[in-house]
Amino acid sequence: MNNYPNSSLSNTLRKAQREGGSAAKGQSDVVPAGPSGQARQAPHVNLTNSAAVQKARQNLQATTGAATPIEIALAKERYEKWSKTVTSQESPITKAHRDRIAARWAVFICIFCPELSQESYWHFDIVKGNALLFLPFLIDTTPPRRGHKALKGATVSKWLELLVYCIVTYTRDPETGNKLGMVLLTQHGYFTKLEDQVVALSQERGLERTFDPKHYYGRPELQRIFQTMLAKTQFEGTPRAVVIQGVCRLLMTFYCTCRPSTLGPTHKKWMELRYFIKLGNIRVFHVGDMNYRIQISLEEFKGTIGASQVETQIFTFDNVQYAHNTLFDPVLWFLAWLFYRRAFVGNYASMSDLLADPVGELVILADKMGEPLFLAVGPGGTSFTAEAAFAKATSDTLATWAKASGLPAVGVYAIRRESTNLYSLLMGLQFAKDICNHHSINDGVLRRHYSRNTNNMAVVGLRTGEIRGTKESRPGEVLESNFERHAYASAAVESLVRMQNQTPLDLANAKKALFNQVEQMPEMVALQENLDHLIDAYLSCFTSVARSYQREQAQINRILKRAIGETVPKDNSMPVEFLPGKSVEAKMAFEDINNARKRLRRKATAEEKYKSTVDMGHSALTGTVEQRQKAIEEAQQVPVQLLEAIRAARNSSDAPTTDQDWRNKLLDLAKPPPVQDPVLADPFTNPKQWQQQIELMSAQHRIEDADEFCEVPEAVNLFIGTCRKEAGRKGGNSLDAATKAPPPSKDPDWMTSASQDVDESQETDVFKLPRQDVGRAFLDYLLTPIMNQEAFERTKVTPEEIAHGMPAGYRCPFCTRYTHREVKVSVFPTMYKMRRHFAQSHSAWKDLELDMVREGSEEFHCPCGQFDGESVDLVRTHAVSDRCPRRVEHRAMEVSHKEVIVEFQSEHPGTQRAKKARVAQVANGLRANDAK
Repeated sequence: MNNYPNSSLSNTLRKAQREGGSAAKGQSDVVPAGPSGQARQAPHVNLTNSAAVQKARQNLQATTGAATPIEIALAKERYEKWSKTVTSQESPITKAHRDRIAARWAVFICIFCPELSQESYWHFDIVKGNALLFLPFLIDTTPPRRGHKALKGATVSKWLELLVYCIVTYTRDPETGNKLGMVLLTQHGYFTKLEDQVVALSQERGLERTFDPKHYYGRPELQRIFQTMLAKTQFEGTPRAVVIQGVCRLLMTFYCTCRPSTLGPTHKKWMELRYFIKLGNIRVFHVGDMNYRIQISLEEFKGTIGASQVETQIFTFDNVQYAHNTLFDPVLWFLAWLFYRRAFVGNYASMSDLLADPVGELVILADKMGEPLFLAVGPGGTSFTAEAAFAKATSDTLATWAKASGLPAVGVYAIRRESTNLYSLLMGLQFAKDICNHHSINDGVLRRHYSRNTNNMAVVGLRTGEIRGTKESRPGEVLESNFERHAYASAAVESLVRMQNQTPLDLANAKKALFNQVEQMPEMVALQENLDHLIDAYLSCFTSVARSYQREQAQINRILKRAIGETVPKDNSMPVEFLPGKSVEAKMAFEDINNARKRLRRKATAEEKYKSTVDMGHSALTGTVEQRQKAIEEAQQVPVQLLEAIRAARNSSDAPTTDQDWRNKLLDLAKPPPVQDPVLADPFTNPKQWQQQIELMSAQHRIEDADEFCEVPEAVNLFIGTCRKEAGRKGGNSLDAATKAPPPSKDPDWMTSASQDVDESQETDVFKLPRQDVGRAFLDYLLTPIMNQEAFERTKVTPEEIAHGMPAGYRCPFCTRYTHREVKVSVFPTMYKMRRHFAQSHSAWKDLELDMVREGSEEFHCPCGQFDGESVDLVRTHAVSDRCPRRVEHRAMEVSHKEVIVEFQSEHPGTQRAKKARVAQVANGLRANDAK
């Protein structure tokens, strides 16, 4: 009986039999024989004056330049030379696994048979005498993974598969050199014996026979992650672009179940061959007003990367049809990403220009077709490189932002599992296999040459519950039932419950305790000790004053810079100098310290992620039944970013064209994150709070620009009505809205395009806003930080100005407007300092000084026209006094200015706390006066 269930091992054995079957007979070469036992005669070809020969000669000359007999001989020599360079084309990762087992075999023989030379390690007698001892040795010398008490049985099974390959490939007769691996495995029965060993070791050593529990990340988890990504990048341009790219990659798995290897190369070899998804794999069709269709061709799949023949999967993304699904609209995210890349032929200056273009297809620029669709991100997520992002980057993105959202830090397979599971419930197993690419290249002529396959499916509508799957009686039925079954113990709900039960101080203490636990791990202690030794060696290269510096990284950097004369101490402290002949050693030690710190930091981060993930993913559920039911409701709420996008739409504008526009744009950017309204303080607001917020928006802000946001007042009223209705209903949620859609129709919805008109009147409990208008507002919300950063970039000092003595940085364009007094043109080295300058010096309250100046007059005049003063301060005092007719307006300016300063300082806790408190007190006092 075959106790080994792994089918891949059987495939390996069959391959080995094909490769080594002849060696089993002691023959090196076997030529297939014809019916008579001799090779058949090839058909005769008439080569006299053959047109085929002439054509081949012409083509050879055109491609290689070989025309004369000598040139043809040289061409043949090149072919022979190239043929000898061709190596195994197996997967680099698979090859690395096989090489690792071969290396472990060498270590094993070296320990137990030290008298042997390495050249004899794979001789037949040596392998025969030791092969049955190898698996126990591997188990004894391989510690289990962290969090496990024993190795997995699947791990030992994989070792067996690799060992069988190595035996077939490397075992040989020491005299003849013939392969004898198959002889050992088959005629001597070693294959069966090794299989039996796997089962016996599993039983006797207590190996774990089950796989680890799998994480499933669906819409609630991704919604939390997306909200965190957007909230953390509200005021930073490039980080927002990094987030947009990250969401595009995650949505590829959410809708198409893509593996990481489909979205980026898994090995540097594939990077060099440019086997990755490119901008040329994407097409954007414009099919109507705010109605786009994105077609993506996928070519790289696990098992066929690098093959001479690959299949292509084509997916078409349509816009979502209901506004509450806007956060998951892949078309909007990809439009934003491609616009940021400036990938279109139109070279649009703004998203408004792109959306207004009536062309039927937004064409990718020819010179960008070969560029990676997904770019590698620089350190800290603040820049891009020109290279493609590796496959691992997708899982790293998910893990990083999941942890930041209070969720277990898992890989992208968590999304793939959930989507595959849902597709099997929605459409059946065959569809799920198709979309997962779980088939071979020989699955059939129909599939390869005739069927559109995945391009037949409206994956966006299916995955969001907007259209009906073949296994459903109504749209969203499967999504609703699946959520109800699994939500109670889901990661999203557990995260929300923990947030309800933990204060910020509790979270900080828990994080500190976790880091303390990580620091005490033996491997972390060893890394820290190594770093301490490196720092000691580094300091020994300098004069004794270097030892007075602290051992933190900033001081380590400062020591080297001062020793080489790059910086000079501002005080009268003793200079740092190299000891004689130690400069090169110091620089090498400096690099070693940096590398050691990186290893320490990465190890600490990895351990902290792992422990926090295990704590949430494998521990008992927290909270009460009531708390978990509340969290289930919160996990389904419409994202608050959509409300923010709608509210921001009233202020949306194209790129600045006048000085005043520039001033407004830059001032808006200079203002730090505002203090959130109470209704928006929690990203998971309830329907009653939505109602209050929308009513407040409707009362205070009249949206008049119909081009930017058509019929919004009416749409807001519809939404208010929905919220009022929702507030009186128990457990309202957006998923409910997505699933309680129109009743089933006779048409096969799963085959229809999601771009068709949808009758929203049949939906109940829906976030009723026009999908097109919400889409425009959301695109503006996504791109605003990017456009604002570009506005700041226009203020950068040019290289020519730097050459003429101006310092590098950002130049304030408004200081020069103070022509009535001498003002130094300010240049700031960082964007942060530029923002701080705008907040402090160019608010409406500060720039009121410009309105006080009158040509030909030395006095300053209040804008009210009823007061003159000798100084700006005197006029300001009057402007907010009861004597000024415009005091309310001026007081509002002053309050706003002081609030901006307080908010700006609050971005950096610990700076000028007393001043912040005083400013806040003044602002509150002004508000009180206003109320009177």
